[in-house]
Amino acid sequence: MSRRFPIVRRENLPQPARTPASSPLQAKLKQGVALHQKGKLADAERIFTEVLKQQPNNFDAMHLLGVIAVQSRRTQRGVELISKAIGFNAKSALAHNNLGNGLRDLKRPEDALASYDRAIALKPDLANAHSNRGAVLQKLKRRF
Repeated sequence: MSRRFPIVRRENLPQPARTPASSPLQAKLKQGVALHQKGKLADAERIFTEVLKQQPNNFDAMHLLGVIAVQSRRTQRGVELISKAIGFNAKSALAHNNLGNGLRDLKRPEDALASYDRAIALKPDLANAHSNRGAVLQKLKRRF
């Protein structure tokens, strides 16, 4: 099964918001993102978990923790975490795309298709979401 997560590319990672009041937390998020980009998933997971202990509703940490779970084949947990993150910020096309990837891995193609559609509606130029959507449509034997 191919990896459909463009996480290792900097432009596809959510960048933590820069707020002066939470700069130590932002530094921790950046550290987690850097570790994730280097493929050090366990270390990144530890960092994101620490962030969530301090700020339980942190979208970036929750989303990326979910992505790591899916990448680590703990797909159901990943889908739960990404869904929870979307509850914090429903306007993230990347989160909807990553949720679709998890749902696809769980063999829930209709749900995955809906997630890809939401991602595309939010960011029409998100090529990865279009590609993933096409793969699901093909699997469902439906026309593009």
